[in-house]
Amino acid sequence: MVYSMKLQAEPFYKIRDGKKTVELRLFDDKRRRLNIADKIVFTNLSNESEQIAVVVKALYRCGSFRELFEEIPPEKCGNPPDATVDELVERMRTYYSQKKETEYGVLGIKIELTDLQATLREGEEAAEARAEQVRERYFPDGVK
Repeated sequence: MVYSMKLQAEPFYKIRDGKKTVELRLFDDKRRRLNIADKIVFTNLSNESEQIAVVVKALYRCGSFRELFEEIPPEKCGNPPDATVDELVERMRTYYSQKKETEYGVLGIKIELTDLQATLREGEEAAEARAEQVRERYFPDGVK
């Protein structure tokens, strides 16, 4: 499956440049559908014409960002290696409230860059296949 997500410029470029290999998100409804080997197309919020594609290599499910940062080295998440857990948790508060973190839990998505054009084609083909399944379900004899 191919998913789309948006990123601020700084984490976008860190992923693009190989300096960030774990993306952090809330474990909300969209992220609950993620599986290993799925692909994600990230769009840079500062320049939406810039995109990169990644493949999901592992998923780290935790109850809080604190737990996640105690498990994953900070540099894998695009942070300085000497950053404290408290600093990292506070930084995540600029994106997600404590209330949302408690409500959903968190997810670390281990990623690896992959071919953008091939991933976009894969996403288009999957969307067309889903549309065809819907047409066959509702119009088994074709549209008249």
